Amino acid sequence: MGVQFDIRKLDPDHWFIYKHLRLSALKNDPQAFIGIHEEKLKVTDEAWKSQFNYEHNKILFMFEGNQAMGMAGYDINHNSKNSHVASIYYIYIHPDYRKQGLGTLLLNTVIEDIKKLHPQVIKLKLEVSSAQLGAIHLYEKTGFVRCGTYKMEIMYQEEFYDAILMEKFIR
Repeated sequence: MGVQFDIRKLDPDHWFIYKHLRLSALKNDPQAFIGIHEEKLKVTDEAWKSQFNYEHNKILFMFEGNQAMGMAGYDINHNSKNSHVASIYYIYIHPDYRKQGLGTLLLNTVIEDIKKLHPQVIKLKLEVSSAQLGAIHLYEKTGFVRCGTYKMEIMYQEEFYDAILMEKFIR
């Protein structure tokens, strides 16, 4: 019998799980995200709670038992001119759980969630750091295509990384 994974949205009282995974992402993959681990350590718990409880976004968490191992979020644009577009962000699998197909499982779950709950959405978009070769491969494997690049968008330890823009049509 294989290991069982649970993917679900958490209620606002579980903001600390979001905080833990977000800090882990910033520490383990600093060139992948705009946020800076040392700066986020100074953020108050009230600010973390507020960010986690933002009304238009949804973050799904992946668990093995009680252990949070990953997360992925999305936001539906509520402007009438682009309410057909969803932005995917915060995709993160803890390094201990990578190379097991969990990123694919989590991303596909997010896509199915969007299809089911937001029938007006026809396009997904995301940005990924050029340093994240594994993530780029994951997105391409799940049908995302490159549609642009922001040159030198991220700087970490005096080295620049491009942000690769990707999109996928789901309807």
